[in-house]
Order: sequence, then C-alpha cells, then structure tokens
Amino acid sequence: MGAIFLTGATGQVGGATARLLIERDADVRLGVRDLDRAEALGLNPRYCTTFDYTRPETYATAFEGIDTLFLVTPPADTQADRTVIPAVKAAMEAGVERFVVHTAMGVDLDDNLPMRRIERFVEDTGRCYTHIRPNWFMNNTLSWLAGGIKNGDIFLPAGEGKTSFIDVQNIAQVAARALTQPGHHGKAYTLTGPEALSYHDVASILSEALGRLVRYTPISDEQAQTAFTSMGYSDQAAAFMLNLFAVVREGYTAPITDTVKTVTGRDPTRFMQFAYANRKAWE
Repeated sequence: MGAIFLTGATGQVGGATARLLIERDADVRLGVRDLDRAEALGLNPRYCTTFDYTRPETYATAFEGIDTLFLVTPPADTQADRTVIPAVKAAMEAGVERFVVHTAMGVDLDDNLPMRRIERFVEDTGRCYTHIRPNWFMNNTLSWLAGGIKNGDIFLPAGEGKTSFIDVQNIAQVAARALTQPGHHGKAYTLTGPEALSYHDVASILSEALGRLVRYTPISDEQAQTAFTSMGYSDQAAAFMLNLFAVVREGYTAPITDTVKTVTGRDPTRFMQFAYANRKAWE
C-alpha cells in the first residue's frame, strides 16, 4: 500500500487519526492550512504539507505519490460538496485509488444532503471507498461547550432529545483501520457510543466527575441563533447548527450501533469514562 494523505489534520478527527498512524509508522502525509498552527498543536512538521480545499493550487503537491486519501468534510460547511468534490477529482487525476470519507451519522437518509453528495460522488468513481459516519462527538464538551461547562451551565436547543455520543479517539481507531487494512471496501460505518444520553444526563455525569453542579437548560432556536452568531458563526452556519439540533430533538441521534467494537475489537468509550479522564479541561 502506498502513502496515505489526511485532510483536516489539525481538526479533532484528523488529528487523532494522524497520531495513531504516526505511532504505527504508517507512510502518512498530513494536509494542513497553517504549518505553524499544526506545529503548535504538536504535529511533526516533517509529516505536514500545505493543503486547503479552497485553494486548488495546493492539490497537485499534496496528492503526489498518494495511494489512499482520508477526506474529512469541513464542519458546518453548508456547501461541503462544492468544497470537497474538486479535491476528489484532483486526487483521482493524481492516481489516488482508495478513499475513506468522513461525514456524519444519518447522511444516508437524504441523497440531497451535501455530505451525502460527496459520498455518492466517491462511490461513482469506481475506486475503493469506505464511509465513516459518526454521531455527535463527546469531545465537543472540550471545545465549543467547554466555556459553559466551566461556568456550570450548558445552554442548547436540544430539548429532551438523546444522543449516542462518541469519543473522537474511537472514530480515529476505526479510520486508521479503514486506511491501512483490507476488508473495508464498500462499507459504510455508522459510529456511536454505547449509550444514548440527553444533555440532562450529560450535565449529571459532568457534575459527578467534577464534584460540582453542571446544569443543562434547553433554549429556543431564537436564543440559540443569537448564541451561535455571537460565537462567530455566519447566519448560514448558525441555521445549519439549528437544523442539527432539530434532528436531536426528534430522536434521530439516539440509535446505538456496535460498529466500533466490530471494527476495532474494543468497546467504545462511555461518557462517564470520558468525563473522568478529562476533568482538568473543565477546571
């Protein structure tokens, strides 16, 4: 097998997958938009190559000598297909034969969703492909939800909906196998954690792990729109997030799969384990 190229290497999934592959001495190249930021995040510069979906001039050098490509779709991109498909075309022209596509749980329910369009385009190339469709990340509590948790509050428009949250490390473990081992062609892996939790449950678990009260307060879409825009989201991206939380409220993120254990042989992380392991992040 030839070299592996990872997009989104400074993101949560891409970064975790990169570290696993480097630990295993895989022939890997990491696509990053900002080399200085990648080094600040702990990625060895010798593995890094400048790559940006929005800059086609970075494609040729990035894909030279690459056999396998990990496509991480940009988060909250309302036109992800227009962003990613030109890179897929360039990768094919460069001789890439194998694609692992990271999208999201449930994209297969609507062929018109931008992420599903990416999957379908890759399927239609006739090259080897694997789709990885994770549910919401536990690790969001370490990023854009962290500030609220430190203050003891989670405000989201999730209602009473439940989600089978997954640890990014479990996603990376599945991705690493799909990128380096045979037997994954044509598979679509929906990845979840082992339990469906409401945000009330999440707050309760965090309260236990931290030894202090963390509360979840459901908020309206209007309140959430204001919150997302204040965080720097565009109106389009904020609307996209609201649609995602509507899906949560309807119960579509509650199903649980055994895919992580089937692919890796390991049980996925429980939220309680994750909370105790990351307590210092919320102090």
